[in-house]
Amino acid sequence: MGDKKEKAKSIKTRVLVFLGFIVAVFLLSNLYSINSSQRFEEQLDRLVERYYTINEFISVYDSNMELWQRYLRDREENSWSMFVSSGTRLKELLAQMVRDADDMSEEGFLRVQSIRNLYHHYDSLARAPLEPKDEMKRELQLWEISELMKRYTEELLQDNLTFGNRIHEDIRRNVVMGQQNAFLLMTAVMVVCIIFGRCITKWLLDPILALASFVRQVGMENFDIKELPVRRRDEIGQLNLAVNQMKDSMKSVITTLHEKQELTEQLYEQEMELEKARFSALQSQINPHFLFNTLNVINGMADMEGAGTTGELIRSLSRLFRYSLENHSDRVPLFQELTVIKDYIYIEKKRFGERLSYVLKADVDLESYEIPSFTLQPLVENSIRHGILVRPKGGVVAIRIMERGEELVIQVLDNGAGMEKAQREMLLAGKERQDNHASGIGTGNVFRRLRLMFPGCRIRISGRKGRGTCVEIRINAKECRTHEDSDS
Repeated sequence: MGDKKEKAKSIKTRVLVFLGFIVAVFLLSNLYSINSSQRFEEQLDRLVERYYTINEFISVYDSNMELWQRYLRDREENSWSMFVSSGTRLKELLAQMVRDADDMSEEGFLRVQSIRNLYHHYDSLARAPLEPKDEMKRELQLWEISELMKRYTEELLQDNLTFGNRIHEDIRRNVVMGQQNAFLLMTAVMVVCIIFGRCITKWLLDPILALASFVRQVGMENFDIKELPVRRRDEIGQLNLAVNQMKDSMKSVITTLHEKQELTEQLYEQEMELEKARFSALQSQINPHFLFNTLNVINGMADMEGAGTTGELIRSLSRLFRYSLENHSDRVPLFQELTVIKDYIYIEKKRFGERLSYVLKADVDLESYEIPSFTLQPLVENSIRHGILVRPKGGVVAIRIMERGEELVIQVLDNGAGMEKAQREMLLAGKERQDNHASGIGTGNVFRRLRLMFPGCRIRISGRKGRGTCVEIRINAKECRTHEDSDS
């Protein structure tokens, strides 16, 4: 019986009872708010799903049209298979739009029906046998259908946005009403908290303040202060007893420490000087080649221990070091630069996981062209650091290499945060971002090296804030071909 009584008087029990009351009040308030707004949230979720379905339909349709045009150009079975596969996805999205049309307005329902009819007409024209003389006419017909479908889908998106605005207004009114109810509830809780607060201040905080003042005096080595009372049997009383005992122990310890303080400071200074000397000696011995060789040793140990991922990371980092240490020429083959990027992307993906994706599309012989070393890696790192990783969901960085006429075209693209026009102009002018640490090189330096080595090269940065960035480099193909290709 005595133990139960002591437990009921403990600080923990009393505070838990008070907190339980507050938590219960807030839970009831939240349940009320959630119940009143759940219906509007479900409507908004359906609206967002319809919006994404329509948006994906537009994207897949554009891709389907491009695949059909590609098939017209190359007449390859692979192109036709990709076109058919894309058409299957289009039909699935269209079926979903037709199902969603029952919840739309009358105008939205009619637009969905029009889109369905236009797509069936488009699909039948695209799949029908085609004579070479009818290609232009067929393509013109499909283009006209595409324009109509784009217009209808844009109007359908606008209808969904208008409906979403109405839902938003309903939710706003519901939130205002919830805020009023919450205000009344919070007022009642505040009154109760004030009453409990006054009681807790006298019962709990005053002894704690006295304890804090006592500890401060002890900390100032005032060991003659009057001891704390130990009349209470709860945690405060036990703490006062422990602090009184601590004061007596500290008195003897502090006296001993004062005697040894001067000797300790002298020994510490001597030890610090010795450590500085050791660090300077070690620092003078370590160089990049030593670090590179050490990485090779660690890689071998990782392979022996079966740590495959660790070994691959070390090998990627080692190759980056080798490329940096051994590459002293002004120009390197394009495939070597892309190999370095592959190692860099591998390391970054291990750091950021699924937030980062990488795509390479090269339509040229990578061994036939040369560019300045460390040209693409700073651009890729800049896209990752300032474009993709600032977004919670991450994104994709891509490199496209192609020939356009007599020019080699290299594009570094991302779907990240993008940049303002002023930022793009600043980079093109050779000025760095203030927070740019792209491997110590920077985009401005990359552009200056390109213009110095290839005076006729053209550099363009495009994109919009929140829509990604594209850095495009155009170089005269004859100027950047390898010596072997130039001689031949």
